[in-house]
Amino acid sequence: MASPALAEILLDQGLLAEARGMLERLQQERPGDGRIGGLLRRLVERERAGEPEQRPAERRGRDAVTLVVAGSDLEIRWELTEAGLDLARRAARCSGSPVVRLSTVTSGPRGVRRSFRDIALAHSCGSTRLAGLPRPAVHVAAAGFLARSGVFVPLAASAPVEGAD
Repeated sequence: MASPALAEILLDQGLLAEARGMLERLQQERPGDGRIGGLLRRLVERERAGEPEQRPAERRGRDAVTLVVAGSDLEIRWELTEAGLDLARRAARCSGSPVVRLSTVTSGPRGVRRSFRDIALAHSCGSTRLAGLPRPAVHVAAAGFLARSGVFVPLAASAPVEGAD
């Protein structure tokens, strides 16, 4: 069943084509629904931005992740050391990959909503910008190791940041 909540979940998970189809259907069924209009604006932002480009950065020798609000975008900077990743692999006890897990909390007419997004890392030290995130919201990131079993072993966490309109 199509709903704004399901469309938002699809958008948060990066399933943009599915989100667009559902939002267009909902827009025809519910003209004038402000929530659908807001989700369509977020979708257009995400589509214009394309896939977030990851840029490598210079190492500092420590596991860390930080968030910076850059206009309407959110910049994520991370570093994962080999020692930290080795420790995480042993803790997870299986194969997997380094990720940044972005947690976003928003409030709306139906209460508080929390969403998660895992970003597979192309570099152990780098940065990327994300567009089309919900606003207003509070974001927190954790950099770590995501095992194929689904177990996430965090190595560093950011301070929370607010993204506002």
